[in-house]
Amino acid sequence: MLSDVDACHRMGLVHLQEGRLEAAMASLARALALAPARSDLHAALGRAFYAGKRFAEAAICFRRALARRADDPETLTNLGRALREDGNFDEAVGWHVRALALRPDFIEARAHLTFTLYAACRLDEAIAAATSLLARVPGHPVATFCLAFALLKSGDLPAGSAVYEARFGPAGKFFAPQAKSPPRPLWDGRALPGGTLVLWHEQGFGDTIQFVRYAKLVRPLIGRLILYCPPALIHLMTTAGDIDEIVSDTAPLPPADFYVPIMSLMRAQKTTLATIPVPIPYLHADPARIKALSPLLASPLLKVGLVWAGNQSYLGDHRRSTPLSALAPLLAVEGVRFFSLQLGGASAEQRQGEWSGRITDLAPHLKDFADTAAALTGLDLLITVDTAVLHLAGALGRPAWAMIPGNGDWRWGLSGTTTPWYPGVTLYRQDRIYDWHEVARRLATDLHTLARRPRPLTRPLR
Repeated sequence: MLSDVDACHRMGLVHLQEGRLEAAMASLARALALAPARSDLHAALGRAFYAGKRFAEAAICFRRALARRADDPETLTNLGRALREDGNFDEAVGWHVRALALRPDFIEARAHLTFTLYAACRLDEAIAAATSLLARVPGHPVATFCLAFALLKSGDLPAGSAVYEARFGPAGKFFAPQAKSPPRPLWDGRALPGGTLVLWHEQGFGDTIQFVRYAKLVRPLIGRLILYCPPALIHLMTTAGDIDEIVSDTAPLPPADFYVPIMSLMRAQKTTLATIPVPIPYLHADPARIKALSPLLASPLLKVGLVWAGNQSYLGDHRRSTPLSALAPLLAVEGVRFFSLQLGGASAEQRQGEWSGRITDLAPHLKDFADTAAALTGLDLLITVDTAVLHLAGALGRPAWAMIPGNGDWRWGLSGTTTPWYPGVTLYRQDRIYDWHEVARRLATDLHTLARRPRPLTRPLR
């Protein structure tokens, strides 16, 4: 017969496996109350907290487990995982190294060490660790992911884009969990006089906005060029030029000689940092929509658009998004009228707090990205986290200040305030992971200076 401790432990593990996290935590806490010296119970509770994204509490549990059993490689690497997700990258690396010292063949620890080095922006070490892991386990998804993005982030676009093609192989779900297999046959960049090529929207809206710039390069090689994309992008994409037909991805895939995932164009065109196509603007707002929105945007003050949160379904959203309250210093700047382009649940935050009367909510008027393009054209500046709206502002050639996480996406590079993808975008990077307050203070200082300048605004601060 099971003891009360073991019964609670087993029930907690069952709840954890089935995703009932609060029940798992409660059962494991009861077990610990009866047997506080058991390291396995502390470790199990840590795993429950980790699954619930309560990383600081998970780390406490793993430390307590290790205080009772210091030689458990799995708990050592779990502590490293929790610390990484909580932003303590360098300490996390140390725990993974300790796990591997105890068990050199522990592949999971090697994978987490590789991912942590990438998250810490220690790119040379991440590339070396990924290469080593791939030598041990060819095709390992975490190693492949880290190698691709570390190369891209370091600026080696040819090598990085080649490895990035693995997103359509066995490692694909780690790159983009919701990505579908691309249609075939795949285009390899060769000329197709008289042939038809379909550009296939494969991931996020921002990705398609960023990479549709390649249509201008591809079009001379192709007889007919079709873009297959979501309805929210269709009207906007009609302004791109060089595309013969745009088909909604709610309709059947059009027949063609070849297909190409739109983000594969970087590799097909052998892009380097020096050859990124930047015919800015390459997208344009509809004059009729600009006219329709203009009464909403009328203001004698500096007109600034705001987006503070991305799509919550994106796995890294907790790193790139911020609560609106973190931008309080920015919202206190005088001489500015703020306009919210924020969609989704986070939009409700603008109706809370002392600044609610200073923000005009444009969301009810933004039915698709063509509406958002019209709104951006009527604003002086966009301040945003890393979302599709940032890409849209860049593609339109509109001034934008981008709030970039300390371990931001590969396309923003490792350092600096500018990006070769969008010359009109200024990057404001976190000095400390998850600390948006310091970014908001810098933005507020620059916005205060900008609001005092004679208008009209012609370019963002550098």
